[in-house]
Amino acid sequence: MLAGDLWLDDRKAGSGVSVQEGAYAFSPRGSDLAFLARWRFREEEGELWVDGRELALLSTGKQPGEATGDLHRLTRSSGASHLVATRVADWRWGGAGDLLCLARYDVRARAGTLSVATAGGTAAEIAAKVQSFSVSGRRVLYLVQAPEKGDFKLELWGVDLSTSRLQPRRFDEGVYGWALSPDGATLYYKARCAGGPRSCSLLRAPFAGGAPEMLAANVSGFDLSRDGRRILLQQPHHGAARAVDLAVLSADGAAPGRVKSLVEEVDPSSRFADDEGKRVVYAIVAAAKGGVFLADVP
Repeated sequence: MLAGDLWLDDRKAGSGVSVQEGAYAFSPRGSDLAFLARWRFREEEGELWVDGRELALLSTGKQPGEATGDLHRLTRSSGASHLVATRVADWRWGGAGDLLCLARYDVRARAGTLSVATAGGTAAEIAAKVQSFSVSGRRVLYLVQAPEKGDFKLELWGVDLSTSRLQPRRFDEGVYGWALSPDGATLYYKARCAGGPRSCSLLRAPFAGGAPEMLAANVSGFDLSRDGRRILLQQPHHGAARAVDLAVLSADGAAPGRVKSLVEEVDPSSRFADDEGKRVVYAIVAAAKGGVFLADVP
């Protein structure tokens, strides 16, 4: 399970410290290093630093070999440890010191209770039967298993942690992927699919609430540029089981009546290669013309 050792050479001390790979993290400013000695797979594993003042650690010491553990929040200055939640399967830091996690996780159901512990506060439950979640600043998006005729359907919900009162809102069902604009105001997502995730509608909706708007049909995937102004659209290539055709759309403009392809029959791993969405990197795997290419977008 181990790939090697990390050696940290302290010139003042004149000696090195060996720490197994994956068991360390530098503080945001790079002036401090947090590491765990006697590292074992999954024990005390965690996303260590958030702002240089606190650490989050997942301990599986009470249930060795299990897929879940107890999530602790540690204060660096005092070393005090606070238990956030138990049977945690996934966790991450949000904005303003928010620590989010899937607690009381049921491995067989593949779902848990989405909870958040704010800085200096206790953990509060956001929703139950959550399958996965993502965080952008203080805005959280998550998939909920909603009951439906003896089974369940997946619904996309969101919540703004900056509000005085948590008010989750439902966006849509059958969602296969999403992205938030850099300012967190606009949600882009893929849903309303026909026969699977390879032929869906790309929709745009205000995070604060409002009716979604369809930007394009027959979409297999998309990539939002880091500045939030452009969308790289992937549409299934006719007659191919995996290949896609690429097009670029304005993220905040009106829905185009017709999508014009930039390049056809490429691998779905294509992405924007810059922050502004003016360069696209893509791969072609077809015989006699395979390779990785970089294209400029007008």
